[in-house]
Amino acid sequence: MPEKKKKTTSKINIDHRIASDTLRNNIVRNADSKMVGYIKRTAKRKAEEHIASERFSEYADRSKNRKKLKDADAPLTIQEKSINSVRKIISYVKVHKAPRDERSVRHVNPKVILGILCALCLALILLSAVSDKVRAPFRYVASVVAVPAQKGINSIGLWISDLIQQGKTIEELEMENAELRSQVDDLTLQLLKGENDRNELYRLREQMGLSDKYGDYEMTAAHIIAKNPGKWFNTFTIDKGTRDGICKDMNVVASGGLVGIITDSGPDYSTVRSIIDDESSVSAKFRDTSELCMVNGSLTLMEDNLLEFTDVSAEVEISPSGAVVTSHVSSKYLPDILIGYVADFKKDGNDLTQSGHIYPVVDFTNLEEVMIITTLKETSD
Repeated sequence: MPEKKKKTTSKINIDHRIASDTLRNNIVRNADSKMVGYIKRTAKRKAEEHIASERFSEYADRSKNRKKLKDADAPLTIQEKSINSVRKIISYVKVHKAPRDERSVRHVNPKVILGILCALCLALILLSAVSDKVRAPFRYVASVVAVPAQKGINSIGLWISDLIQQGKTIEELEMENAELRSQVDDLTLQLLKGENDRNELYRLREQMGLSDKYGDYEMTAAHIIAKNPGKWFNTFTIDKGTRDGICKDMNVVASGGLVGIITDSGPDYSTVRSIIDDESSVSAKFRDTSELCMVNGSLTLMEDNLLEFTDVSAEVEISPSGAVVTSHVSSKYLPDILIGYVADFKKDGNDLTQSGHIYPVVDFTNLEEVMIITTLKETSD
């Protein structure tokens, strides 16, 4: 691109007080129009400044001669002129453009607006019913504006409906899950109860077999509710008492054999001392020979699950694994109740008697139910 030529301008200092017409004519002829305008503006400004300076000088001279010069007589500065102009404008606005009182403002009644809108709608409805040409523009507007808006509203409504339905579905599933869990818990309890009932039935059948074995005696079943410390049931408590017809010295059996005897009885409970207790002593006999002996419990033999028999004549022939039952001479125990089987025997040091050990038929480490023979041993006074 061609470079633009820079215009050269020369500053001209003019003393306006001595400028002559000839000089002004020369300037007009030689300078361009912009320079003429610049010179005119400069000359005017210099003249105004000169007049202002002369006025201030005059005011200064007057102030020296007259001490009490009023402020109104002083010439106004440019700042004071501006302030006065602003004040005049404000006063004019206050007079001619004052805000109206709120009471003078008329409010439009909303009922009037509602009536106008209703009338307009009614008129449009009537016009649309009369002519198809009137309905056509509204249909077009509805198709362009209302239909997309309706689609958007419908999509939002469907989305909200899906959320609500999903929330309901989750809530229903949670309720159904809770119901199923409750049913599972109930079925589990019923299953456990059924297993317990089955085990109890099995044990009671064994007890019923015992009842069949000792059918001449009246019996009642009882549950063990407490026992002494340790794993052995040498003394324990059952849930039957005097209210159930249970009393002291009644025989207790289980698993086809003798367990012990009732030592104490209350209204709703009874205490049983088993034959393995060290304070227990039972008059017994060997079933095959009917020879008498005494069966005693022992704390030392309890750990080996054994009973001790004594006072057997040395001349008696004892059968290994022979059955030992209660004898008819016992003062408390009914006769012919199985106690156990011979484990071993030997002659005593005096060579007159024999003694040995018996395996009890009852498992004294695992007892839950027992059978109580309510028939007492008859003794002659």
